[in-house]
Amino acid sequence: MEGLNLGREAGAARAPETDVPRCPKCGWQDVRRSISKRPLDFAFTAFSLAPFRCRTCGHRFFRFFRRLDNS
Repeated sequence: MEGLNLGREAGAARAPETDVPRCPKCGWQDVRRSISKRPLDFAFTAFSLAPFRCRTCGHRFFRFFRRLDNS
């Protein structure tokens, strides 16, 4: 819908839609990286899987992430 803000500041930079993961539970794209807490979280990072949390419904899930090259 045109003109609908949904809590974002006007003019705020957004990532391209394809780079923003969707919550598998509710479908919203309002997700952020979650803090790695459990040993399994740290093990998954070896396979480029990171924990994410939906800010709408609170569902926690894992998605592949791109590692940044330090070269």
